[in-house]
Amino acid sequence: MVKNKKTSTGQPTADQDYTPFEPSPSLAAQLSVNRAGKLTGRQKNSMRVAAFGSSCGLLVIAVLVINVLVALLSGISAGGVVGVIFFVFFVLSFAYLAGTLYFNARMFVPDVFGKKPVRQSHGRLKIRMAGRDRPELPFSYIIGDYSFAPYVVPIEVPMEKDREYIVYYAASSRMFLNIEPVNDNRAAK
Repeated sequence: MVKNKKTSTGQPTADQDYTPFEPSPSLAAQLSVNRAGKLTGRQKNSMRVAAFGSSCGLLVIAVLVINVLVALLSGISAGGVVGVIFFVFFVLSFAYLAGTLYFNARMFVPDVFGKKPVRQSHGRLKIRMAGRDRPELPFSYIIGDYSFAPYVVPIEVPMEKDREYIVYYAASSRMFLNIEPVNDNRAAK
């Protein structure tokens, strides 16, 4: 570990304790792809699944809505008041589902087909505690302008408050992709 002190402003100096970071070969390969602004094959596949699933869902909903409208315009009876109530619930539920699928497709399709789908944020790690009791997410990590859950971080990356990190995330969906500490050249001494 590198020994560091804090200045009077609370900022770490060159002597703060940081755990050395040596990524495994697989994590090093992922980081090198993300540094280039690209997605790894696995990351791109998960985005493809989300984009494809959302797009297919939108098509299915469009076909169902068109079929219902054609049936209504052809003169098929809605079944009186009960039929109208069920039709309203049908329209509302499918509108909600269509909206959800639209926003998912809008987030993930640009990440799949974009030229630079990976962005990065650089800064010191801050920890924000939840404002209320939330056992599923008691705190969040914040680096620069990006906030993420602690359970998405690779197990081999040491997360230390006030240490500088670079976090990689998807440009459109802002999905967490990877993280690495900024290696201090003084750590090798």
